[in-house]
Amino acid sequence: MSSEKIRLATWGGRSVFEYTGSVTSGTRLHFGEDFKWEVMVPGDIYSRLLREFAGRVVPAGTSKTDPPEGSLGAWLMENLTRQALSSYVAAILVHENYAKKDQQMIAFR
Repeated sequence: MSSEKIRLATWGGRSVFEYTGSVTSGTRLHFGEDFKWEVMVPGDIYSRLLREFAGRVVPAGTSKTDPPEGSLGAWLMENLTRQALSSYVAAILVHENYAKKDQQMIAFR
């Protein structure tokens, strides 16, 4: 996993976060005040979600408590953690060119 920190805006653009690694190898997210919170998203989770959403346009689902059914956020809560991570994961997927942003929707390649 690359140790170079990449700083991005969250999906909604209201804050920033940092990550190391990549979609293929997995990412370590750093967020919150002074980037003190850290969460790992394994490469196999990215592989599974890219297969699940290939060619689809779905809501990013960034709600911390109730992302819409069928959204990236709902999928992450069901398959990774109940912690709301879609605002970070969606931004990484766009940054690494696996998807593009279409208003509040994420369009997977």
